[in-house]
Amino acid sequence: MREHYATIGGKSPIRELTELQVTALENELRRTENVSVFVAMRYWKPFTHVAIEKICRGHFQRIVLIPMYPQYSFTTFSY
Repeated sequence: MREHYATIGGKSPIRELTELQVTALENELRRTENVSVFVAMRYWKPFTHVAIEKICRGHFQRIVLIPMYPQYSFTTFSY
């Protein structure tokens, strides 16, 4: 696995790409709404429980979840 990561800069790009998506989504949504966007990851930081704690401390009228699973994940596989 280290060899694979070495070919793409020594680490997974998922976190950085996710942060770019968060910024773009938040900027677009804030054009019409006062929103907060949180990232929750199952196996790496920011962990899901941390995002949940932040959400629980907020005073939100509505919560929208957008799951972003890998394209070739068993979670999105259909028969």
